[in-house]
Amino acid sequence: MLFRSPDERQQTPSELRSELRALKQTREISPASPVQPSAGKSRFGARRWLVLGGLALVIASAVGYFLWSISPLLGSASTKSVAVLPFDNLSENKSSDYFADGLTSEVIYQLSKVGDLQVTARSSVLRYKDVPDANRKPLKKIGAELDVGAVLEGSVERSENKVRIVTILYDARTERRLWGATYDRQLQDVLTIQGDLAEQIAAALHARLSTDERNHLRNEPTLNLSAYDLYLQAKALSDLHVKDANDKAVGLFKQALQQDPKFGLAYIGLADAYIDQVKRFNGEGASLDSAIDLCQQAIALDPNQLRAYTELANAFNLKGLFDRMEAPVSKALELAPNDWDANRMAAAISTEFRRQKEMYASIRKCFETNPFDSWAPYQLALICWTVHETDLAEKWMQRAINLEQNVAKRQLMENERLVYRGDYAGALPGLQLLPPDVKTQYSAAADLVLFCTMQVGDWSSVIRIIEAKADKDSPTNLMRLTLALRGTRSALCRASALRMVPRNAK
Repeated sequence: MLFRSPDERQQTPSELRSELRALKQTREISPASPVQPSAGKSRFGARRWLVLGGLALVIASAVGYFLWSISPLLGSASTKSVAVLPFDNLSENKSSDYFADGLTSEVIYQLSKVGDLQVTARSSVLRYKDVPDANRKPLKKIGAELDVGAVLEGSVERSENKVRIVTILYDARTERRLWGATYDRQLQDVLTIQGDLAEQIAAALHARLSTDERNHLRNEPTLNLSAYDLYLQAKALSDLHVKDANDKAVGLFKQALQQDPKFGLAYIGLADAYIDQVKRFNGEGASLDSAIDLCQQAIALDPNQLRAYTELANAFNLKGLFDRMEAPVSKALELAPNDWDANRMAAAISTEFRRQKEMYASIRKCFETNPFDSWAPYQLALICWTVHETDLAEKWMQRAINLEQNVAKRQLMENERLVYRGDYAGALPGLQLLPPDVKTQYSAAADLVLFCTMQVGDWSSVIRIIEAKADKDSPTNLMRLTLALRGTRSALCRASALRMVPRNAK
C-alpha cells in the first residue's frame, strides 16, 4: 500500500483483505502470539497486530470511517432515550430483592424491543441501586451521566400473592413528571404489568410502536408463576458471575423448565449460564454445544425471542463459528436495533470480517446504551490508536480505565496504555506485578509480559518464560523460542567478537 505508483497498490478492498488474511494465517498472528518484526519493518505494526488481535484493521480504507463522527465523548441526549433505575424493594421480606431486580431487568428488556427508543443497559444503572436517600443524586444529574432524555423510577412491594408496583417517568432535563402508574395486582399479573409498562413508557416518550412490536410487548413468556419465580432467582445468581452461584443457577433454571417445558426465557437463561461456565470458569467446550441447542429450542418456541439470538451468536463466537453468527445477529438487530447485547455481537462479527464502518457504528451504539461499561471505550481506544488518532485514543483509554471497577484489570489497562505508546520497558514492571491470568479484552498479563520482554530484547528471560509454559512445544512458542535463541546467539557472537578485537583497534 506504500508503493509510489497507484497501479502497484492493491486495487480493491477485497484484494487487500485477502492478502491480510493470508498474512495472518502464515504468521499465526493472535492476541497471545506477538510477532517479531523483520529488520527494517515498523515495530508499531507488529505491536498493532498483537494487541488488537481481532480488531486489526485495514488501515488505509478505514481512516475515513473511523474519523466519521468521532465525537465529543458523549452526545446530546435524545428525548426518545430512557434509563430504568433499579426498582426499590419495599417488601418486608428483603430476601425478595431478586424479584425487584428481575422486574427492573425485564422492563429494560421489554423496552429494548422498541426500535424507536434507546434504552440504557442494565449494567450501567446498577450503580444507582440501594443508595440511601441522603446520597441519592438528583434525577437531572443521573440523566446527564447516562445521557438520556427520560428516567424511570419505581418500587415493588410483594406480599404473599399480591404485588404493588409504583412507577414514575421523569424528563431528565427538567425533572418534570411525564407519566406514572400504580399497579395493585395479583402476583400472577406481573408479566402483564411488564409489557404494559413498556408500552406506556413508549407512548409517553412519543416513540413509534409498530404492530409487531406491540404484540411482542404483550407476549407473556410463561403462564406458570412458580416457573417464573424460579427463573428470576436463577437470573439473580447467574448475574453474580461466581462459580458456586452459577452452579445453583443451572439447577434453578432446570427446575423452571420442569415446571414449564415451553418457558423460552428459562432455556435462554440456562444457555447463558453454560456460556459463562466456559467463558469465566474454564468449563468444558461441550457446554457451548448445550447452549446452542437450548437457544435453538427457545427460537423454535418463539421465533421473535431476542435473547435467544444474542446468546446463540455469543456461543457461536466463542466456538469460532463466525460464519454462523450472521443470521442470529441480523435477526437480533431487526428485533431490537438499540439493544446492547445485539450491538456487541454485531461488533464482534463486523470485526471478524473487517467491516469497519459497521464495527465502529456498533461499538458506538454499545457506548451510548451502556456508558458506564469499560468495554466500548476500550475498543474505541484501540481503533483510534490504529488510525494514529492518538489524542482521541488516550481519551477513550482513560475513560475505560476510569470506568473499570476491577482493580487488577484497571492496573492492566494502565500498563496496556504504555504498550500502545511503545514504552515496553516502562510497561514491564507493572505487568510483572499482576496475576498472570488477569486480562481485559484480549491479552492476559502473562502474554503482555512475554511480548514486552521480546520487544526489549531480553532473550534469556524470554527463554526462561517459554520453558516454564505448559504449552512450550506449541508452534507459536517454538517460533518465539527460535527468535530468542537467535537473539541470544547474536548477543554472544557480538560479545565474543569484541573480546577478539585487539585493544589498540577498539
